[in-house]
Parts: sequence; structure tokens; C-alpha cells
Amino acid sequence: MKGGAGGRMSKRRWGGTLILGIIFFLTAASFFYTPFRPEQIELAERLQPPSGRHLFGTDHLGRDIFSRVLVGGRSSLLIGVGAVCLGGAAAGIVWASPPAMAAALRMNWPCGQ
Repeated sequence: MKGGAGGRMSKRRWGGTLILGIIFFLTAASFFYTPFRPEQIELAERLQPPSGRHLFGTDHLGRDIFSRVLVGGRSSLLIGVGAVCLGGAAAGIVWASPPAMAAALRMNWPCGQ
């Protein structure tokens, strides 16, 4: 059995895990540090291509796009974590409810067999 439960992860999965880990780390770190203020307007540096100073370049108002992407990722990270917490709480309530009610719910559960 290749790549199954208990098996070794393929190189592709390691690569995906690494990329997601980097994105998660950078987004979480943006709560504490961004290279530039995302709302800071620098008309002298508008429409700059990607460089060492501005990793993703700048927009038409000279705002650093990398900083704006990091700050935008905060919302996605918070919404994702919140959805997992709410989903886990809802599932816990359903599975921990009285046995008769839980059995009735489980019979109608879309994926439960």
C-alpha cells in the first residue's frame, strides 16, 4: 500500500505540507510584523516590479503588495480557524447528545455508514 495511512508521505505531499506551513507561518507572523504598513501610500514608488525591497512589487498607489497579501491572509486564517472550532463544537454536541437523539441524527447523517 503506497501513501496510505501509516505509510510514508510522498515527495509531493511533503512539498505541499511545506508550502502550506510557510504560508501559515507568514500569515501568523503578520500579526506581529509586516515589512511595510499595508495602507501606507508612497506615490514615488508606485507600480514597482518585484524586487528585494518589495517582494511582490507595489500597486498604483505605491503600497507594498506583499504586506497587503499578508494582512489579507489574517482574515482567511481567522475565518478558517473559527470554522474548524465551530464545526468541532457542533459535531461534539451531536455525538454527545442523548443516545436516542444521536442515533436518529446518525441515521440521517450524509456520510455516516
